[in-house]
Amino acid sequence: MTLLPSRSGKSRFGALRNNEDRGEVQIGATFARLNATQVMETACVLGVAEHEGGIPHVRYNCTLHRADRIFEDGPRTLALPAFLARFERAL
Repeated sequence: MTLLPSRSGKSRFGALRNNEDRGEVQIGATFARLNATQVMETACVLGVAEHEGGIPHVRYNCTLHRADRIFEDGPRTLALPAFLARFERAL
């Protein structure tokens, strides 16, 4: 599934202001990306909460998948726009 562009055709950031893409990032959802060193990084969403300034943030558990081993990299937090820019593919 591709998260971009939003269903409305707006940019990702315009869609976020209208909460159209927030439903794509739900607790338990898993997203993936292949980083520059060809390591698969997966993110399992632990929660989504709004910061005091009104910016939604995603708390997720990060796992790195290499050819020879898997690393549990622990929980991380990113603003929702940054999370969607980093993890463009939902599993």
